[in-house]
Amino acid sequence: MLYGAITGLGFWTPVVFIAATIVRGLQSVGTPMEFQALPVLLGLMGHMMNSVILAFVFSWLIAPRLRGVTALAAGGVVYGLIVFVVMWFGVVPLVDPIMLKLNAPVFALSHMMWGATIGLVLGCGGQARSLHRRRLDPTGPQSSIQRAATFSSSRWSRISIERRPSLTSPRV
Repeated sequence: MLYGAITGLGFWTPVVFIAATIVRGLQSVGTPMEFQALPVLLGLMGHMMNSVILAFVFSWLIAPRLRGVTALAAGGVVYGLIVFVVMWFGVVPLVDPIMLKLNAPVFALSHMMWGATIGLVLGCGGQARSLHRRRLDPTGPQSSIQRAATFSSSRWSRISIERRPSLTSPRV
């Protein structure tokens, strides 16, 4: 979108062209494309939906086979490029030929960046989950904050138990 704005193609052109898959009358529009609420909304929704679905596919099928953040990021770059190639040369000419007016190398680069982002998010999120699991592991070492919280809570519960009047003791 930024490339379209800089080159005069129009900032909203890519999302409107994506919406042309559904709103067939947009297949014959020219550029630069101005803002149109319904096509922009449809284009953004369609693109985000596809992005999320394809990200889940990566996380389920490819990410479990890769170890480390760097491998996930590199795998994501390759995955993004594969998604671009399949869509650009296989799907787009059949269902949304107006998209072919966009700059293919810029689109490929943006898909590679998308893939790298997916890999980095999965890689960094996996490290965070691993650290979280280690912190909560009762058999593993505890942090000083956890020890203090455990000591504090057990100390206060003993005090409150000691001061609590007995239900069975006679009242005087």
